[in-house]
Amino acid sequence: MSLTIAYDVIRFSLLAVVIGYAAYSDYKCGEVANKVWIYAPFGLALTLSGLAFNPEQLLPAVISFGATIALSLLLFYIGGWGGADAKAANIVTGK
Repeated sequence: MSLTIAYDVIRFSLLAVVIGYAAYSDYKCGEVANKVWIYAPFGLALTLSGLAFNPEQLLPAVISFGATIALSLLLFYIGGWGGADAKAANIVTGK
């Protein structure tokens, strides 16, 4: 298994656990606690370390991060999304 595939498996697993728990918490309680998002920096660290091995993906990643963050903040501030929705969108972009 190549190193990039291993990174992708680890990142996807972390994402699935965090987003899955956030969805479950939102369904059961109607809100997602801020402590759920504490794992986001781990995903970001994995993404950045993966980009170190695959630098040609840097520009698409930066464009994707920027566009998603801008859109999620816009939707949050105009009242279309809640805070958890905006945070989840930002985490999914970081994979």
